[in-house]
Amino acid sequence: MAANEDIRTSELVEPVDVAVYLFTRLKQMGIDSIHGLPGDFNLVALDYMEGCGLEWVGNCNELNAGYAADGYARIKGISAVITTFGVGELSLPNAIAGRQEFALC
Repeated sequence: MAANEDIRTSELVEPVDVAVYLFTRLKQMGIDSIHGLPGDFNLVALDYMEGCGLEWVGNCNELNAGYAADGYARIKGISAVITTFGVGELSLPNAIAGRQEFALC
């Protein structure tokens, strides 16, 4: 391919939405439910979850979503959490850090 040649999405054999790819891989890894908080910046992605065989577990804030995902991971060995952009994300690392503390003990 020449250096100035343009690569277009329409030339791909099978274009895949990033959300479909991500949710399909999470399902393949053994995740059946995703915890999180819906918002303006993730609503379109969340529309793809059901088609990938995932269940949405909504929470009232990011900290609770983190704790719920932690409990899920303690049972299943893996979990995922999705939030939107905003100051609420600053509370999610608290749940992750709490999990890491127990992993070290």
